[in-house]
Amino acid sequence: MLLFEIEQKIIKSLSRAEKIRLIADITKMLQVETETEPALLQHFKNGAVYPVFTPSGMEEAAARLQEFIDRGEL
Repeated sequence: MLLFEIEQKIIKSLSRAEKIRLIADITKMLQVETETEPALLQHFKNGAVYPVFTPSGMEEAAARLQEFIDRGEL
């Protein structure tokens, strides 16, 4: 379900208290993700180069992504 659909069909129908509870729950989810993220990154070494594989026919998209990275825009 798209975020727009969730907003229109579910969130708008919630009471003010339910919306505040939803915000609190989402905040907690983000905190957990932030706390566990460093554990995921421990497998990568700073400054190391890792290969990125691009599906066939998507080379142009990969090249554009690399341009953004090289310019520091991503």
